[in-house]
Amino acid sequence: LSRSNEGREDARMEAGSTAVRATALQDVTAALSVASTTAEIATAVLTRGLRAMQASRGHLVLVENGRIVQVIGAVGWDDAEVTQRYSGGDENLPLIRAIRDKHSVWLRSATEYEACFPKAGTGSGIAPVDAHLALPLIHGDEVVGGLAFDFAFCPAIHATDELFTSLL
Repeated sequence: LSRSNEGREDARMEAGSTAVRATALQDVTAALSVASTTAEIATAVLTRGLRAMQASRGHLVLVENGRIVQVIGAVGWDDAEVTQRYSGGDENLPLIRAIRDKHSVWLRSATEYEACFPKAGTGSGIAPVDAHLALPLIHGDEVVGGLAFDFAFCPAIHATDELFTSLL
């Protein structure tokens, strides 16, 4: 009987957590639905999206012909630092891979980040992260932007966590 009660309590907590996440996702979607400029989109994604994801920092880039052409905005990063990161021609970066492959790149630990992208975390002022998510932003078949989030913890413990994050 005790295990049954524990199971119900766990299910209740999970349902509450899912409801909170769905509300946060809806908040981001609502902000994006009224955004009419690039700056408004960046603000919606980098404020509400960052909060919904519980990320410590993030940045949004514009992509043309498969290349990052502009840093639209950044939170927790200096815009110039992000611009420098992508202007060096280094193809060994998570967001570059996500854009090229048209798939999200999840790095669930600092160890995994370093193993997959050994030179990406080096450089002045780049703080280490525990988890990282790089998302291509696709319209039709074309990648039009990229979004990267850094986390002080790994938010995607279960497949449902990763699905929620990707829905953003």
